[in-house]
Amino acid sequence: MKLRKLFALFSIALIMTIPFAVAQSLNVQRFAGQDNVDGVAKSTDILEIEVLANIPGDLDGIQSDQVRLTTRTGITYLFTSCEVSQGSFYNCEMTFELSGEGGTSDYTIALHNDDGDAIISEVRSLTNDFVAPEIISFSADPQILGAGTTELTFTARDYSFIPGDTSACAGVGHINLYEDGTVGNPTGVIPGGSECELSGAFDYSPQSTGEISLCAVAFDRLGKESVPVCTDIVVDRSPPIIKGFRIFSPEGYTLHAIHPSGIIANIEVTIEDDSIAIGTIRGDFGDLADSLSWNNVAPSSTGTGTERKVVWTNIPIEDIDPCTFTIRAADTLGNAEQKIFTCTLISDTTPPVPIGIDTGFTLSDGTPLLGVQGILTIIFDEAGGMEKADAFLDATSLGLGSNRKADGCFLEGANWECDWQLPGNVPSGSYTVTVLPNTADDLGNDMDSTQQYPIEYDSEPPAIVSGPEVEVFYPADDYGQQLVKGATVQLVYNLTGADFAVGNFSPIGGPDEGQAVCSSTGLCTFAEEVLRSGSYIEDIELIFFDEAGNFVEDTWTAESFGILNEIDPNYWTSTVTCSPEVLDRSSTALINHQVYCHIQLSSQDPSVEVVASALGPLSDCTGDLTSAVADIGLINNGFLSEDPYLRILLQTRDFPEEKFNLTCPLLILTKVGDDFTQFPEIENISVDIRFGTSAMGALGANIDDKIEDAVDRAERLNKWLDVAVKFLSFVDKICFLRQMLINIQALWELHHVVLNIVSKATMGSTEAIRSAACIQKSGTLAGYAGIDEILQPVCALANCKGLTEVLGKLGVGDLGPISDIEKFVGDPLLPGEKGIPTAIVDVKQSIVWSTLTLCIPGVIYNVDKYRQIECRYATCLKRDVKEAGVPISVCDDEKDYLQCNYFYGQLFNSIPFAHLVQYGIGVIKEVLSNPFAALGLLIGLACPATCGSGDLNIACSLAKTFDIVGEVIDDVQAIRGEDFFSLGSGPCDDLKEVLEDD
Repeated sequence: MKLRKLFALFSIALIMTIPFAVAQSLNVQRFAGQDNVDGVAKSTDILEIEVLANIPGDLDGIQSDQVRLTTRTGITYLFTSCEVSQGSFYNCEMTFELSGEGGTSDYTIALHNDDGDAIISEVRSLTNDFVAPEIISFSADPQILGAGTTELTFTARDYSFIPGDTSACAGVGHINLYEDGTVGNPTGVIPGGSECELSGAFDYSPQSTGEISLCAVAFDRLGKESVPVCTDIVVDRSPPIIKGFRIFSPEGYTLHAIHPSGIIANIEVTIEDDSIAIGTIRGDFGDLADSLSWNNVAPSSTGTGTERKVVWTNIPIEDIDPCTFTIRAADTLGNAEQKIFTCTLISDTTPPVPIGIDTGFTLSDGTPLLGVQGILTIIFDEAGGMEKADAFLDATSLGLGSNRKADGCFLEGANWECDWQLPGNVPSGSYTVTVLPNTADDLGNDMDSTQQYPIEYDSEPPAIVSGPEVEVFYPADDYGQQLVKGATVQLVYNLTGADFAVGNFSPIGGPDEGQAVCSSTGLCTFAEEVLRSGSYIEDIELIFFDEAGNFVEDTWTAESFGILNEIDPNYWTSTVTCSPEVLDRSSTALINHQVYCHIQLSSQDPSVEVVASALGPLSDCTGDLTSAVADIGLINNGFLSEDPYLRILLQTRDFPEEKFNLTCPLLILTKVGDDFTQFPEIENISVDIRFGTSAMGALGANIDDKIEDAVDRAERLNKWLDVAVKFLSFVDKICFLRQMLINIQALWELHHVVLNIVSKATMGSTEAIRSAACIQKSGTLAGYAGIDEILQPVCALANCKGLTEVLGKLGVGDLGPISDIEKFVGDPLLPGEKGIPTAIVDVKQSIVWSTLTLCIPGVIYNVDKYRQIECRYATCLKRDVKEAGVPISVCDDEKDYLQCNYFYGQLFNSIPFAHLVQYGIGVIKEVLSNPFAALGLLIGLACPATCGSGDLNIACSLAKTFDIVGEVIDDVQAIRGEDFFSLGSGPCDDLKEVLEDD
C-alpha cells in the first residue's frame, strides 16, 4: 500500500511539474498522397499531412500557424487547421500539391511555441512513384491439370522513378490473375504489400476448362499496373465420356434377344477421351453372367483414337433380369467416370412373321408399284432381331431366282424391314413374290409357312422428248433474255411418262428442291427467280419421275450477268456464331457482358471480294435495343475482310428470358472483277443471345447470401444494443437516486456531528472532543451502508469500476491494511496487478479490456463498433460489388483489416506515454471539478491512520463525510460524462439507405 500511495503522490507531482518533466510531442499520423500509402505519392498528387501535437502548459492551445512544413527547397508552409483531439493534444492537418515531382525528397514538420521558436521537429521522406510495376517471371506447374490446383511461381517488382531500381517504391500491392484476357473481374488475386519485390508460389484453381491463357498483372499500391505476362495451361476436369454400347454375336451381328438357355456374346462400349488411362477401363458383367467372377473384367481390345471402341469378348449372358452392366474408366489426370447401362435383351423362341410389303409407290387400287430403280421391302413382326438378313424370297418370274436372300434387314420402329433390289431387264407387268419358310431370325427361329404378295412392275422410265425451252421475264428493265438478278427464268420440258419433277436452283439463289408443274400432255414447267447477283455460270440439276419412281435426269446451264448499278445486289451469304454461346443470367445484373458474334461471309462467285462492310441504321434493327443493348459496333470490317465481328455490350440488368434475338442489316460493298458495286448489299444478321447458368452461376446468389448474413448479424447486434442502452439508462437513474440519498444522509450526519462536538466542548475537555470526533468518524453515514451495499456495485458496473469493486469485495489484491489515504483518495491501482494504474488504459476503446475489466459501457461501445463493421461489409457487397462490379475480395480484405484492428489494435497500444500524461491530467481535472474529492485528497494526506493520535480527528471526521459524497458524485459524473457512451453512426446508416433504395 505504501508503494501505491507514493505512486499517487508522484503522479500529482508529475502533473504539477509537467512543463519541466514532460516534453512537448509531435507525432506524424499521416504523410501520404491521395492513395494513402505512407511516404509515397504520385508525381502529381495531393500530399495529405496529419500530426498529433502537444505543448504542455500552453494554455492558449496550439494554433495552425504553430505547425509548419518546410520543403526540400526551403519554402515553409503553415498547417491549415488544428483541432483539440484529446486533452491537451491537437490534431493538425494540411495538404500540399505535388506538381510533377520526382525522386525522394525530405520534408521537415516542425512545432513552434507561441514565440515562433521551433521546439520539436520531425523529418519525413516522400518518394514520388511514377514507374509502373513489372512481372519478372510467371509460370505454372503443372501446365496440364485436372481437378486439382496448379502452382504459380512468380516474381513482380515495383519501381518508383528509375526502372529497375527497387530501392524505393510504393510496393507491389497485389497481382491479379485473369483467364483468357485481362477484361472483367480477376479470377484470382495474389496479395502483396509494401515490399518492392513480391515473389513466391501461389496455389491457383482455374475457373475455366480447356486451353487457358492465364495472365498475371501486377498492381502497385498507387494503382499503376504492369504489362500482362501470360502462360498457357490446359485444364481438363471432364472425366471420360462413356456412351453407346452394342451387344453382338461372335459373328458380328447385333443381338436383340437370347435363347432361354443363354448365349455367348461380345460387348462393345464407346469411350471418348483424349487421354484415357487404359489400365482403368473395367467392366462389371456379373448381373448378365449371373456370376460375380465376371465383375472388374479388363477389355479384350481398347481401340484407338479419341472415340475408342472398347470390346469385351466371350461374355456369357445367362440372366437378363436385370439386363444391366457397369463400365468404369478414368483419364490420365485422375478424372473418373462410371456408367450403368441398361440393355433390352429378351428371351425369344418365336419366328419372324411377314406383315406387309412396301415399294414406295402404289396403283389406285392399292397394288404395290415397283420401278426399275425401286426397292422391294417385306415388313416382319420380329422381336428377336433379323440383322443376319436370313430372309428369303421366291421371285423367279422377276429374275431374282427361287431362293433370293435379302440384301439387308433393318429395324424400323418396332418392326424389321428386309430389302431386295430388283434387276432392270424384266418386262413390265403383274407379278407375285413369295416369302419362303426358311426365313429365320438371328436366333435361328424359322417361319413355318409361306406368304405371297402381288406387285405391279414398271420397267420403263420417263423420257425427255424435247427441252428445255428457256424464257426470261424481267420485273422492270429488259436485258434481252439474259439472266440477271431479279429476273424469273422459265424452263419447259416435253416428256413421256413423267408425273412430277424437281430441280436444284440454289446456284442462282433459289430453292434446292424447286418443283415443276407437270400436265397430262407431258409438259413440265419450272419457274424460279434469280436471287443471286452475277456474273457466273452454274449447272442446274433436274430430275423427272413417273408414278413407279423411275426417273430421268437432265442438266441445264445457267449463265447470269452482273449489274454493277443494281440497287439491291446479292453476292454474299452469311453464318453467325457468337461467343459466349450462353450468358450466366445470375451475373448480368452485376456487370455489362460483352458478346462477340463472328459473321462468316461466303460467296459462290470466286471473282468477288469484299471492299468494306458496315452496320446499317440502328433504326432498321429488330429487337429490344433500348433496354437490352448498351452499345453495338462492328470490328474487323476493313478491305477484303470476310470475317467481321459484331460487338454487343449488354445493359446491366436481369435477363429472365431464355434468349434475346437481335437482327441488324449489314451493308457490304463488293468488288466484282475490276468493277465495284454502286449500291451496298444488305445482309440481315440475326443474333440469338441465350441466357442460362454456368460454372460461375452461383456468383450472384453467393453475394446475396453474404449480404443477407451480414445484415442478419448486424440486426441481431442491434437488438442486443437496444436492450443494453435501456439497461444503462436504468442504471443512470439508480446512481442518481443513490447520490440524492447520500446527500440527504450527509447533511444529517453533518448536523449531528456538529451538535455532538459542541456539546462535548462545553465540558472543556480536549480529549473529550477528540473522543467524540473518533466516535463520529467510525459511524459516519452508517445509515447509508445498507443501501450502498446494493446500489454501489450496480453503479460500479456502469462507470467501468466494476472489476475493482468486485475484486475488492472478494478480497483479491488486498496487500495490507487499508489506510486512510486509500479510503479518501480511492485506490488508483488495479488490485492484483502490482501497480498498473487502471486509468492509464482506456478500457472503453477495446473489446478485450472492456470484457476483462467488466466495463459494461465499453462492451456495448465495442459491440456497436463490430456492428458497424458488419454494416460496412454488407454495404460494400451490395453497392460496390453488385452495382459497381468491384471484386468481392476488396470487401473481404477490408473486413479482415477492420476486424484485425478491432480485436488486436488496442492490445499493442495499452500503456502509451500520452495515456500516462492524460491520467495525471485527469486527476487534476477531477480535483478541480469535484471539490469534495479534492477535500478528501488533502485530508487523506494529513489525517492519521487511526483515532486516538493527532489533533485533526475532528477535521478528518467531517472530511470523511464529504469524501463519500464526492465519490458518489464522481460515479454519477462518470456515467453522465461527455461521450462516455453513444451508439456510432455511418456504415449502418449507409446500409439502411441502401436497403431502403431497393
